[in-house]
Amino acid sequence: MAVIDKATQSGIDEREVETESTRNLRSAYAEDAISTMTSKEMRTKDAENEDMSETDRRLKFVLKRQWDMIRVLAKSGEERKDRAFREEKLRSFGWTLDELAEKFNVSTKTIKRDLKSISYVFGGSAIKTKNEAHGRKRYYIEGSNITFGLSLNRDELLAIYVAQTLTSPLRGTKIWEDLQKSREKIKDIMTDETVKYAERVAPFFYRFDPTELHYSKEMRTLIDKTLEAMIKGRALQIKYRSLNSQRSKTYEIDPYNFIYWGNAIYLIGYCRRDKKVKVWKVDRLSGAELLEARKSKRATFDVEKYLSNSVMPFVTGEGVREVTIRFTGYAARIVEEERLRSIQSVTTCKSGAKIVVLRTETGKMFFRWLLGFGAHAEILSPLDLRRDYLCELQSIQTRYQDSGDDPAQYYEEVEKRIEEEKAQRREAEMNANF
Repeated sequence: MAVIDKATQSGIDEREVETESTRNLRSAYAEDAISTMTSKEMRTKDAENEDMSETDRRLKFVLKRQWDMIRVLAKSGEERKDRAFREEKLRSFGWTLDELAEKFNVSTKTIKRDLKSISYVFGGSAIKTKNEAHGRKRYYIEGSNITFGLSLNRDELLAIYVAQTLTSPLRGTKIWEDLQKSREKIKDIMTDETVKYAERVAPFFYRFDPTELHYSKEMRTLIDKTLEAMIKGRALQIKYRSLNSQRSKTYEIDPYNFIYWGNAIYLIGYCRRDKKVKVWKVDRLSGAELLEARKSKRATFDVEKYLSNSVMPFVTGEGVREVTIRFTGYAARIVEEERLRSIQSVTTCKSGAKIVVLRTETGKMFFRWLLGFGAHAEILSPLDLRRDYLCELQSIQTRYQDSGDDPAQYYEEVEKRIEEEKAQRREAEMNANF
């Protein structure tokens, strides 16, 4: 198959075609190549193939025509599976002998020989037929047993291997499994040397995930249904249990985008009940049903613009504010390196500190982001936000002061008191019933 692919490329070099695989295929094609090539075709190609033997010229031209025919027949097979195509019924799928002969400017006898050659190489079931009135047949290719026009060098193949490594958070989803299958199919048509190079170099690119993320079969189904709703532009009914809730709630949403952040996948969509765009963590979904009758408003949503005013992919809708923060030490360098999109300006002080002005939302998730810098980040304005953040820091300080130098013993006593209080409540409830 790799040989046929190479034979279809423009500017072909005889050394590329003259491989062991080519010689093995000659026995299958050579006789048909000689018999199906017309004298007119030969004269047309003689000038550009002066350095090739007569048999090679014929073989090259016929391989090109037959490979193009495979593409045409395969496209018909894909149209047959396409729901929109079936519903519209613009034309019958597949090609008749006369239509193929007209397209490739050869006789129907030549087309029959081409189809026979293709079936011989790829198997008798590669080409499907559909019977019509008066004994007429339409030909098409269905399935994915034939790889079309694919030619990669070793660095392009390496890029595919690295892409698979970087998309490891999708492990367990259909997209991940399809990527695996694609890589295996590509390996089958590449040389051993190219594959060995990619497999040796790809591990140099390693993605570190602090947690092992692997979606279950049930979660994969939910992701697939959500993606289907996005593609069809339909609304979705989801069941979701938030971090602070004891049970799942049902939401009707317009799903917009998947986001990967912090080793997890999140779903952005418009919540029809709350009348605003919200974010849901995919791991917390417990159900998803496509609402065929309800169209979504996906076309009016710009995810890039939506996330431009946030340091994290969690926009609460509480409003964007301009925040000034002073970063010192390693934090100053990190902020400069990360180049946050929400940064409005950066001023470098003589001490090396960075005064950064951001336009961002400032809820709990903002505090979570800022806490990651520890004492090296200080809110300068607005003052109300500075005070709220100080209260958050003081609550952390109080927690540490209360637990003292023996936090294990402290919390053991806390848990004991909680159990005693629960037992007292249960006893009180029993006495009340009597």
